[in-house]
Amino acid sequence: MIFKTVISINKNHILNGIIFIGFIYFAILLIDVPIVTPIWENFSDPNDYRGQSEIDLFSKRFFITPPWKGYTVRPFTIPLLFKLASSSFERMFIFQKIIYCLCVFAFIVSVLKFLKNSYLKIIATFLFLFFFTWWSIVGWSQNILSESISFSFFLLWMAVLFSYYRSKTIIKLISLIVITVLFSFTRDTWPYLILLFFGMMFLFEIRTKASKQKWGIVLVVFSIFLFIFQNHTVSVGERTVLPVFNNLAGRIAQNSEYLNWFSQKGMPQREQLKADFGNVVIDSREGKAIIYNRYYDSTYTELFKWIELNGKNTYQFFLLTHFQYLSLNDQNLDQLQRIFSSTTNIYYSKPYKFFHNANNVFPLFNVYVALIFVLICVFLWYKSRELYLLLPAFFSLFLLVNVYLSYNADAMEVERHLYLTTIGIELFSLLSLIFIANYTLKERFLVNNGGGNV
Repeated sequence: MIFKTVISINKNHILNGIIFIGFIYFAILLIDVPIVTPIWENFSDPNDYRGQSEIDLFSKRFFITPPWKGYTVRPFTIPLLFKLASSSFERMFIFQKIIYCLCVFAFIVSVLKFLKNSYLKIIATFLFLFFFTWWSIVGWSQNILSESISFSFFLLWMAVLFSYYRSKTIIKLISLIVITVLFSFTRDTWPYLILLFFGMMFLFEIRTKASKQKWGIVLVVFSIFLFIFQNHTVSVGERTVLPVFNNLAGRIAQNSEYLNWFSQKGMPQREQLKADFGNVVIDSREGKAIIYNRYYDSTYTELFKWIELNGKNTYQFFLLTHFQYLSLNDQNLDQLQRIFSSTTNIYYSKPYKFFHNANNVFPLFNVYVALIFVLICVFLWYKSRELYLLLPAFFSLFLLVNVYLSYNADAMEVERHLYLTTIGIELFSLLSLIFIANYTLKERFLVNNGGGNV
């Protein structure tokens, strides 16, 4: 008995050692990538983050920032991290890579907690580590934009969710709330999806009579208040003004019926919009430049004033009354293909050394294969009622809603805003495969051992 215990302890030490070595190698690979020629100099975002980070942390203005001359107001998480990096681009460059490493490790560890087979744990660890060297993810860390931090916190949010739903404790609930706030304030579209996710999980818990359902109510109420608060900061900072203008210029102006509808709702300068943007190809550099230039001249002063007063509510009402637009049925196949963009090299440098390897493998799956894997997990959940098997399905729905939300939120740079789609398809496909393997190995163990406990 003692001999078996010693073997078990040694086996666990070896397993943890192998996983630890994998983590260290991954971190060295990532940190070793040198600081590239500052691509961020071509974008306004980094200066906005750095400028906002210089506001006093204990000032209300840091978290609820009104418009200020020379800067576009941003959600507070990235300015907060900039502040921790002493408002330095170079330090932030390193800092966001460290954050990415830590969030990757947290995600992998949270997944390993569901797995019973030691060999599967090692396979899963190195499979995920290899996936997270994919340049379509790592490349964003070469630029001081929101995508790298937002994706890192998405991984951390999933890790905390996995841990919470595996065993609910008050510490995990509080941790989940804190991480959700930080994640939500990396992008203004996240609170919609967070509210949807916690609402779905609560309804599911009621249906399945899960334990501690009152905590599900806490999360739903919290997500409602988070949604209200973040939308308040959006309104104060007028963060919807440019997205609404982008939609009017980049998508509405190409359709006379849409333009007439907005004109009837009081939108000024209809003919000017039609003349300037009616034939603009928004995906082209020239088309984007035309729209960007209108941010700063006086041509659309009247329109911008209308957007500040009525633009957000009018556009939301337009979405609710124009299903063809909302459902993207008015977009052609070439336009819709932007949803699955996996390389946007205008935002970051080319792959560096080792990182070419993952680029030669991914994307490996497509949306149909991913759907099959997710449905298999749902079927296995139906047989076993083990909650972790449903997680790929919940996050796939999360990803789908994000497509419609982000595409309709801002017509500019759809490929950038939906960088997560192809990454998510690959990630949830791998997660589903690992969960399927875990279930299969567990069932085989039970059969071979007469139904004993794993």
